[in-house]
This record gives sequence, structure tokens and C-alpha cells, in this order.
Amino acid sequence: MIIQGIPYLSADDRKVRKIDSLPTNLGEAIAHLKQDDVLLNALNSQLSAAYLAVRQAEWEAMKDWDLQAEVKALLEQY
Repeated sequence: MIIQGIPYLSADDRKVRKIDSLPTNLGEAIAHLKQDDVLLNALNSQLSAAYLAVRQAEWEAMKDWDLQAEVKALLEQY
């Protein structure tokens, strides 16, 4: 099947096709990663724990910021 233009699936279509939506923020992404044994095992326990700790601290610091402030901070940091 060839799809032209911007593909869009309704929530019902995604459910039928078993397609999950991407996380909408870092907090949701962290929660999903904590449940993903394949990725956590690929990183090994020490690296995955360190990665999650850093991202959790980042999320706690920025979760109430507006997008412009978040982008500015991340561009300066990385």
C-alpha cells in the first residue's frame, strides 16, 4: 500500500492495528523505558540505571517549563 500526503490514523485505527502513540513528553518516555526490559537489558543494569537517573532529574527540573525555555536550556547543555 502506498500512502501519499500526511498519513493519519484515528485512535480507533491505531488500536485495531495495535500501534501505540509516541510519548508526548520526557516523563512518559521515561515511564515507557522503565517497562522495556529489552532496552534496559541491552544497556545493562548499571548503564540503564544511570541513564534513567539523569533523564528523571532532567524531567523533574524541566517538567513545568514552557517549550521555549526547555529548548534553550537543552541547546546550551548539549
